[in-house]
Amino acid sequence: MIDIKYMPKLWVLLLFGYFLLLMILDIHQAREFISNSLFDFIVHPLSGGSAGTLTPFLGIYPVLAILIPLIVDKMENDMVVIRIRNKKELFYQHFIFSIVISAIFVIVMVLAGGMASNLLTGSVKNLWPTEKGSIYFYLENKTSFPIYIPQLTSFKVWLYIISSRFLAILSIAVLLIFLKLVLKKNSYVLLVSLLFLLGSGGLFPGHFHLFLGYIDIDPKLWISPEHQLFTLVYHLFWIVLLFILCQWLYKKKEFYH
Repeated sequence: MIDIKYMPKLWVLLLFGYFLLLMILDIHQAREFISNSLFDFIVHPLSGGSAGTLTPFLGIYPVLAILIPLIVDKMENDMVVIRIRNKKELFYQHFIFSIVISAIFVIVMVLAGGMASNLLTGSVKNLWPTEKGSIYFYLENKTSFPIYIPQLTSFKVWLYIISSRFLAILSIAVLLIFLKLVLKKNSYVLLVSLLFLLGSGGLFPGHFHLFLGYIDIDPKLWISPEHQLFTLVYHLFWIVLLFILCQWLYKKKEFYH
């Protein structure tokens, strides 16, 4: 994958350090509440966790907003353009890189949550489907808990956390490639993406994010498969739409230096 060779090493170290710091702070936030099992340290029912809302928004989003335009600039020089010839192939390389970096972020968040759980509780058990878990503790109507139990199996929780976070990060990455194509200057890409991030309402629990849908994971989500499916389809819609637009724009793009 060509993009990897063009990653600015110092920027990568600084940005990855920033991401790790934000993720650790998000895990620490989860500790402020009842946290006694694995998923409490990944997506806590109230707030926080290694894959909590703040990590993708304030950790991953700014990192990609800086990193992706830098990689595009370094890669799309005369030598690379001449060697590749097919301009759309450049976009395909960027898209593959986006998939890989999205997977890496998800793996790091999952491993960090697991390590935090093991370090702070001595286990990586899923207590959510039991009365010992935080979901039961924070439910106002305890009699409704039996409805939650079949939806809180490790397989179902893992499936939604991994798929929703992966698609959300990939959506961000493809959006940034699109903004780079349209705005060209890196400073404009960073400014517009951050304004879009802060002005879209997604940072607030339960609010709908124009681009990322319902990124917040609250207890009621687990008994609403329709809500989960909508969020995943919403991510896919934006990814496919931006993929098509970027293909078209790259076909028309001219490279001048």
